[in-house]
Amino acid sequence: MTNSKKSALAVAFAALLVLTLNSAAQDADHRIQTNLRGVESAPEPPEGFDPTTASDRDLEDFGFPPRPDSLTHPEFYARWVKVITASRQRIVPELKITGRFHGPAQRVTKDNGAVNTYNWSGATQTTAATAYGASSAYFVMAEYVVPTANQAFGTCNGGWDYSSTWAGLDGYGSNDVLQAGTDSDALCISYLLGHYNAWIEWFPLPEMQIANLPVNAGDDIVVEVWSTSATQGHVYFANLNTGQNASLSIAAPAGTRLVGNSAEWVVERPSVNGRIATLTNYITDYLSDCLAYTQNGEVLYPGSASATQLIMLDNNSQTISEPIPLGPYGLWLEDTGSARY
Repeated sequence: MTNSKKSALAVAFAALLVLTLNSAAQDADHRIQTNLRGVESAPEPPEGFDPTTASDRDLEDFGFPPRPDSLTHPEFYARWVKVITASRQRIVPELKITGRFHGPAQRVTKDNGAVNTYNWSGATQTTAATAYGASSAYFVMAEYVVPTANQAFGTCNGGWDYSSTWAGLDGYGSNDVLQAGTDSDALCISYLLGHYNAWIEWFPLPEMQIANLPVNAGDDIVVEVWSTSATQGHVYFANLNTGQNASLSIAAPAGTRLVGNSAEWVVERPSVNGRIATLTNYITDYLSDCLAYTQNGEVLYPGSASATQLIMLDNNSQTISEPIPLGPYGLWLEDTGSARY
């Protein structure tokens, strides 16, 4: 055999070995690359897979959210079972980058214990974390019904109004936010058009819409967001009306590390084209099962005495969206002022 043939065979063998190793690694961790770099999806689990009896490693491999302890937190475990049994159809997300950003809270003033912001309304609970570690919030969830998008009553101005409902980590006193939720946007020309979509984001990256996971007003949505390191985040998004779910892993933006200094449940007016948008007249939005965990086992929730209620102001510093805690884990939000009238 000539040296050139030997060299060609060696190259071919090396290429085959690399392909085999890559295939084995992909089979081992089950991850599927999405159409966007840095974001991966978990596949449909095999037939007969039972998340309630699966090992923690198998749950992680197939993209299920962390399982609460059924003995110490039976009510949280029951919620977890409800979600994973109601959302059976796994999709591989098709992601679309938008020009929309869901950034940190832009705080202004405190008012009778609540905090006024220009972009967030809802609730947040902070932790003692200054860097990712034992006291960091690493998991947050919420369930809610997607609100109907309107413009302020009596208004039809030919432009878009925007609102986003989400659960997330960081952003209240830190420069990043790991989050997921839905948009409810309204356009009125000679008629009213509502637009709805699911999304994930790790700010300072922009919103990434899940284009092939349909969302409509009135859908019952669950979002669960968690981290496995300061630079690795995860999202489980379920539409309980359609039974569809998506499980994604997202790498932190370059130079960004999760702190876990806060967990939050928010209705927001996002930034669009570099400016905070006009808030949709969403009327009301009820978030239930709002809870979060820290690495050391502390439970965070919006009805806690240590939680901070967030009131949203318009560009004239007038209230347009405010929260009302309902029990430990419920949060009722409603718009008012220029957002409604």
